[in-house]
Amino acid sequence: MKRSNPSNEKSNPGSHTKEDRKKRQRKYIIVKQAQNERSKSQGGSQGRSSNHRFDIEPGVQGILVTCTRHKESRCIREVEAMLESYIEILYPEVWEQAQQGTLPAVPAPTTGGEKDLDDDDGNTKNNDSENKESTTKPTAQLSIEDQMARELALLKQHRSNSLVTPLHTMTDCLVFFKISPHIDPNVLVPHIVKDLAETKKRVTRFTNRLLPVTRTCYANPHDIAALAKTLLAPIFHQEASPASTFAIIPKIRNNQRVERMSLIHTIAEVVGPNHTVDLENPRYFILVDVLKSICFMSVVEDYYRYRKFNLYTIGDSNSHSPASTQSPKKE
Repeated sequence: MKRSNPSNEKSNPGSHTKEDRKKRQRKYIIVKQAQNERSKSQGGSQGRSSNHRFDIEPGVQGILVTCTRHKESRCIREVEAMLESYIEILYPEVWEQAQQGTLPAVPAPTTGGEKDLDDDDGNTKNNDSENKESTTKPTAQLSIEDQMARELALLKQHRSNSLVTPLHTMTDCLVFFKISPHIDPNVLVPHIVKDLAETKKRVTRFTNRLLPVTRTCYANPHDIAALAKTLLAPIFHQEASPASTFAIIPKIRNNQRVERMSLIHTIAEVVGPNHTVDLENPRYFILVDVLKSICFMSVVEDYYRYRKFNLYTIGDSNSHSPASTQSPKKE
């Protein structure tokens, strides 16, 4: 009778275990990359991303949100839910297209000679055929690498159809939501604050202000002046535009190069001498926020009337009435 070789019996299970270990390692890499992509698309933990980078670029629109310190991730979740609920009401067709993944690509606006940095939509077009090809194959027939490429492609396609994308500011108490070009933040934010002021509802817990951002640019005098000319011309420079009043509301964070008074003078020169500065009760408020290397700009009305768009105080029965248009002395 022949005896089986014990060394052969042990070697087979050993080699099988080694192969399983390699498969588990490859699977772990796929899962971690997919989790990183999901975290990036959902905003992740503010200020605690794995790459610790400042994600905001020139040429985008959105909403700048202030919130409770160390509650940035909770603010992201509650504001994202709130924005989506209002978008569904104000833009039902766009909302439906986004849910179906059929949102048409819209070229992102550019300022001066800057390149179009919003390339998510453009990449989606180029990758459509690849995405369809990869999703038609049965999962069982895909290799580890193919499965990873497929999941990453699906996540990227999801981001391109997203209407609201939270981005890292690397600054405490501050979150930025990039808004799809199909949505106008200067329509969305005033509608939200007006609705909350009238209904006295409080739909957020950790969120303070919502500041619409019509466009971003690099925080240097040339680009700021160029963006101001683009945004202010339809309001102040039309032949039929009557003389009006305005106030410039600047805010500078984590930037040592831009000076407050220099920023105010740059914007005021673009407005021109035909309009009057009124710090108490202006018709137009020019919001100019500088954060690191990026400038955020927009023009709004009723900024004081709706408590500087502060959701925490706008629904407070003890705060100023929404009918009051005077500058609030305290906040």
